[in-house]
Amino acid sequence: MKISLTAVAVLTLAQVIPSAAIAQSPDDALLVGKKTILVPSPAGQFRLDGKSKKEDQLFGLKMPEGGELHWLSVYGSREALAAVLADRAPALDKDCARAAVPAGTEDLDVTAEMFLRTKEGMREGLKANLSTMGADVSADLMAHFKKKLGKNPEIQTNLVSLPFSHEQPQSFIFTLLSKTNVELGGAKIDALTVNASCLLLVKRRLLCLGIVRPCKVTADIEMAQSDVAAWAARVLAMNQ
Repeated sequence: MKISLTAVAVLTLAQVIPSAAIAQSPDDALLVGKKTILVPSPAGQFRLDGKSKKEDQLFGLKMPEGGELHWLSVYGSREALAAVLADRAPALDKDCARAAVPAGTEDLDVTAEMFLRTKEGMREGLKANLSTMGADVSADLMAHFKKKLGKNPEIQTNLVSLPFSHEQPQSFIFTLLSKTNVELGGAKIDALTVNASCLLLVKRRLLCLGIVRPCKVTADIEMAQSDVAAWAARVLAMNQ
């Protein structure tokens, strides 16, 4: 089984907590094919999708058309949640997170052996495909902005795979550093972000978790890695 790293890019497990000790919310339930998987919000974040049809389009839950990931949920700060509830676009320039599944795998019964092969493919892809990934991400962003704003910005994205990846029988965690240069209407924006991602095997389904945040100091990278690991541990604990 092969999963596009481009799709994941645009996404040590912490000690497993007993599922009975984790408070559940109606927002936790995500439907993957015919299976319900419980996915709590990452620590300090709130679920944003499903609150406003207008803003759901902004989140791109149904995009990109024909893309390799099917986004399930989007998370952000308390301020971002307040904006969505007021039918305003939230500022996602701080922490944000998403949960997704590889398109076409929603009803696929994934065995441990299949997941092992998938992780091997991810590991090799991280070594070989970063330059292509950066170009693909830039193209996807340009298409998105053109559709939403009617303008065609100049975007260049460079990706670097950081030397942190960890895997367990049910998980594969890796981190990408992304530098994006955007020029739109004479304005220039340079952004450096860290994307800590985890591919999980949950209830014999594939699930992708990703935490994205601005990167200003090394501690931002370490915190993103720690946070996605803790989030993955909670997901596994709630679905035992």
